[in-house]
Amino acid sequence: SLGVSHVVEGFSLTCEDTIRNKISQVAEQKKRSFKEIFATLTAPVTPSFLGIVHHKLVKVAAKLKKKELVEKDTKELEKNYFWIKNGYSGAKQLDKEWFRKEAEQEMKTGNEKNDIDAAFQKAKQKKEALIKDLKLDQELVQLLKINDFIAEMHDRRKEYITLTITYLDACLEEMGKRYSISHENMRFLAPPEIYDEKVMKSMTNERLEQRRKASIFFNEKDAFPTFKVYTGKEADKLIAEIEKQASTGNMKEIKGNPASHGKATGKVRICKNNSDIDSLKDGEILVACMTQPEFVPAMKKAAAIITDEGGITSHAAIISRELGKPCIIGTKIATRILKDGMIVEVDAERGIITIK
Repeated sequence: SLGVSHVVEGFSLTCEDTIRNKISQVAEQKKRSFKEIFATLTAPVTPSFLGIVHHKLVKVAAKLKKKELVEKDTKELEKNYFWIKNGYSGAKQLDKEWFRKEAEQEMKTGNEKNDIDAAFQKAKQKKEALIKDLKLDQELVQLLKINDFIAEMHDRRKEYITLTITYLDACLEEMGKRYSISHENMRFLAPPEIYDEKVMKSMTNERLEQRRKASIFFNEKDAFPTFKVYTGKEADKLIAEIEKQASTGNMKEIKGNPASHGKATGKVRICKNNSDIDSLKDGEILVACMTQPEFVPAMKKAAAIITDEGGITSHAAIISRELGKPCIIGTKIATRILKDGMIVEVDAERGIITIK
């Protein structure tokens, strides 16, 4: 099933530019706004799994506001969604009290009347009406239908991967106990090492601590099992060389693709790990290689979102639209060029980030 799910990248890499170009041509011919047409025609028609959880929390918030009992609701949320804060850095199991506190926060926002089904039905009807109004050719109509399907598949894939991390992380923890390696350090082993009992018996926490500080995994051949790990001074030297080669000088403007329209100005916050995500302040600009479910609390606080990677069905694109936050994706270089504290203007109408 994982192999089948990679059709997402196949479609995104080959068809997104075609969709953008065709919509651009239609906008020019009809003398209409490209951004409005594009936003409507590529808008998701089904909620993300995080959107569904949020909607359930909103319902709990409505009950709390009426002083109704929510014990059954929070237990149900714990049972079905205890894993939603998992990330590639590890698993985090949530309990009913966590969901209750989240619902209490939602109660303060006044969103308890939010109807997710009606909102997405309205988006679908608006899309269908615009397709008819613009008299789009069949190729573009079919591409848009496939895009809707791919967006849902992409989100389901993210959902299952996020859930699976719970069990993978539990396996790592158990293996770490058997080989006297800390749970955190187990995450810095390469798969071939984990499968090799001889390597595991010789592995130490001290060696893995070096990897945690700074390391580069280098594949010497096409086959992954043949690799080399650089740590310490060797890693520092290689990282410095890579950063030097990646430098683009005094660049003042970065371009990407608009995913969710709007404009915002604020301080940059580069988010590469959980501590970065936790430290993001209200109104800052979240900059990441790509976003994952654990980024959502920071995305809610951010004034805008910028990513190196991703297409119109990516996590950043889908969630930023649900949150109504300006978002530019596919910049390729944002995390290399931008630094914490820089002031940038994010113009997600044109897909341009300007460094002030």
